[in-house]
Amino acid sequence: MKTWKKILLILLFIVFILPYFLPAENTKAIPVKPFENSEFVIADGVSLHIRTWFSPQNNGNILLIHGLGGSTFSYRNNVEALAEAGYNVVAVDLPAFGYSDRKRNIDHSQDNRARLLWLMIDQIEKKYDIGGDWILTGHSMGASTTISMANQREEKIRALGFIDGAVSGAHRSSFLFNIPSVGQWMKVILKNFVVNEKNVTNFLTSAYNRIPEEDELFGYYDPFTIKGTFGAWVDFLRTAKNLNIEDLKSKDIPVIVLWGDDDEWVSVDTVGIIESTVPNTLVYIFEGEGHCPNETSPLFNEKMIELLNQLP
Repeated sequence: MKTWKKILLILLFIVFILPYFLPAENTKAIPVKPFENSEFVIADGVSLHIRTWFSPQNNGNILLIHGLGGSTFSYRNNVEALAEAGYNVVAVDLPAFGYSDRKRNIDHSQDNRARLLWLMIDQIEKKYDIGGDWILTGHSMGASTTISMANQREEKIRALGFIDGAVSGAHRSSFLFNIPSVGQWMKVILKNFVVNEKNVTNFLTSAYNRIPEEDELFGYYDPFTIKGTFGAWVDFLRTAKNLNIEDLKSKDIPVIVLWGDDDEWVSVDTVGIIESTVPNTLVYIFEGEGHCPNETSPLFNEKMIELLNQLP
């Protein structure tokens, strides 16, 4: 056999066959009860992990949606303050993240996420006998989810909340992840080279503008060790489709904007784009904070509640 044919066969083996023989997933199961107030809601066959905090004052309903790599843990510093301020608070893990579903071939577009979250809200309202409209609040990637939810059920929206929201920018190409071997290689790379304590520490250091504490590190890292995570992330990379603020159909919906002025992930310049697109925008910028002021700023809860109190 000629040398070039041998080389070609070796390359084909490496690209299309080898990744299926390499470690590509963890073995940890989703806990039955990740937190004391954990629940699981099934929306169109997809298991969603939620946590709830209800207030007898009933000033309104708030849904908290995390960003890329986050979970309900991302709002650990905020939920009790919001409930004490009189709001019914629901925090949710999006599919593939936190303790929600890891099944393959879920559509992770914002439109499908929004559809699943509205089905989830329907069940929560019925179970706990709550009604009325919702303040949909999303961090980073989660802010785009709120836009899609507003487009689907505008009549249920009191306001949107963007925390360093990824709601402006070009859409990425994902066609390569439709090739099975590329997806399998991505799982191998994530398992063996990307998702480890050192890299998650670096990820959080960049987002927090400081080194994370041990409990912060493992609050993010532990869900990454669940079986099926990397396959679910490949599906996420393959099907995720973001929406920008220009895609919000009703520009009359009030928007609360909270942002770290030293955010290296989503520029604070995005705030100007939001304000120029949506007339009724309430803004607070946290000086010296990074991408996650809801986790790092001691002023966050106070300022968010101040903006909530200004809503019509």
